[in-house]
Amino acid sequence: FNGGWFVTGDHYPPRPVATAMRQLIQLADGADRIEILVDGNKAPLQLPYVYRLGTPRGNLVVAWSQNPTTIDIPIDPKSTTVVTDMLGNAITTVSGDTYTASLTETPIFLHTADH
Repeated sequence: FNGGWFVTGDHYPPRPVATAMRQLIQLADGADRIEILVDGNKAPLQLPYVYRLGTPRGNLVVAWSQNPTTIDIPIDPKSTTVVTDMLGNAITTVSGDTYTASLTETPIFLHTADH
């Protein structure tokens, strides 16, 4: 039974994983390229993962880390960038060349304000 995953409403509110999947699908819709900015698989450094996807609405950056860490993520200095958690909740809105992110195993998304 998948109540809360496929079915929504008063009886079966969406599970967090369903909300997270919906968020990712909406933000990445139409993505046609991926760029790996930081690859966490480069052992033994245990680096975070930072990927940039090109979408019709602009770039989408997805970032997370297996171990808590802080990293500067490049952003478009010509646009206002919205940072959201995996459920779509806004964390902050920033501008400039970089965003200093405190990463955990829960991904964050960086995208233009009109994305």
